[in-house]
Amino acid sequence: AIAQPYRQASPPRDDPFNFSNLHIRQQKRDYRMALREIQGGWKRSHWIWWIIPTPPNVENGVEKASMTNSMYALRDRPGALEGDLAATAYLQFPEKDGVHLRSNYLQIMRAALEHLRNGVHSVDLMGGSIDASKLRKSAELFERASRPACAADMEVNEVCRQILAELDQEDAAAEEEDVEEEDASMRWSVIGGITSKSSSAASSAPAQREYVDCDSLPDDHKSNDDDVEEPGPGNAVPASTMEEHQK
Repeated sequence: AIAQPYRQASPPRDDPFNFSNLHIRQQKRDYRMALREIQGGWKRSHWIWWIIPTPPNVENGVEKASMTNSMYALRDRPGALEGDLAATAYLQFPEKDGVHLRSNYLQIMRAALEHLRNGVHSVDLMGGSIDASKLRKSAELFERASRPACAADMEVNEVCRQILAELDQEDAAAEEEDVEEEDASMRWSVIGGITSKSSSAASSAPAQREYVDCDSLPDDHKSNDDDVEEPGPGNAVPASTMEEHQK
């Protein structure tokens, strides 16, 4: 079951993004399990919203997300569709209740990167395409938030850039495979068309008449009927004619 966070009317002054009641509270319970799953190469449980957080999911300028996704998305202010400032604050938030948000994020993203480098597909690693997409969105968000002009966190920036590079390679390989399949399909279509035309041409072509040498037949199969037209040069007659005389 997905745990529901404790809701406060307003976050405390020292925690304007309410990390304490959202991400820290949930990570205190779920982080070790989440890390084990990613280190094992397969995410199986429901925890991504508060451990690998993303910005709001926006499509055509409108946020489209589940209640849980919307609640844990990093947003710069209530109702905002951007989360870069919140992500920067996330990386700089001090340890609380034994949970350090930045350290946990860096550790689990490094574990994910190791599997991606070893050829594990992000969809397999994250347990599906939806969470694989969230992995990318989170890496994109924290790559921006950790740049020198923001948090200047080069460790986080490096691991996020490397994850994005691996995901880009996945996408490029998928596109190349699609192109190869399309080319193969077109080749088979062309071959099929040629084969079909060849078969049609063969079926419409006039039958070739086969000739046999009369001298090679036994005497009792040679015709002496005066009504039969004499064969052409070389004592050759159509095979069909010979069959009629043999009946």
